[in-house]
Amino acid sequence: MTNKPQCLTVRELVAGLEEVSIYGNGDVRCFNALPLRDAGPGCVTLMDDASRGEQVSRCGAVAVVTGQPIASVPCTQIVASDIHGVFTHLVKRFRPRRDSQIQYASIHSTAQIDPTASIGSGTRIDAGVVIGPDVQIGHDCHLMPGVVVMDASRIGDGCRIFPNVVIYEHTRIDNEVLIHAGSVIGGYGFGYRQIHGKHVATAQLGFVHIESNVDIGSNVTIDRGTYGATRIGE
Repeated sequence: MTNKPQCLTVRELVAGLEEVSIYGNGDVRCFNALPLRDAGPGCVTLMDDASRGEQVSRCGAVAVVTGQPIASVPCTQIVASDIHGVFTHLVKRFRPRRDSQIQYASIHSTAQIDPTASIGSGTRIDAGVVIGPDVQIGHDCHLMPGVVVMDASRIGDGCRIFPNVVIYEHTRIDNEVLIHAGSVIGGYGFGYRQIHGKHVATAQLGFVHIESNVDIGSNVTIDRGTYGATRIGE
């Protein structure tokens, strides 16, 4: 069984937005929001250049977001000063990010959590997560499958850690941090000394501190300092 695409009128799509005007039929129905190069019949699209009116006509979109009314465009026009902000809002209506909030709090049966670790209320721990000794995880977090959090690390409230992220020992992560899949936080830096003609690893006694409201992309590595913190500011 497949889900039918959501179908919304232009009025429904822009309800609650300020400084937005509708020119044309506000009751026309849209089933998707796509950029002009991808738009087709039934879509609402974005026109950030008045010279692209012919493209809008050819693609068959039923509505367009534009900065000013354009007489040559035959479909409904959503006129706004912040066209990209409005179009972002429309895209989210059709493709909401389900990971933006935790649907339910739970700890999967395959998660391995050391008895000395503490997990805040409202936090969800998915399959295959490993949490080491003395780890503290705050409220309303989501650790997705395969995440590893090593000894004595601290994770604040409202964090989202995507699959297969590895967080080394003593890492500090403040509130509302998002770390995308495959990233490694707190690994040893590339530090060596020459002793008697051989490479010898230097001390890797520091840690990583990621402050609040930081987003980290996929497959990012952030190494610890030799003695002190590698800090990513708020």
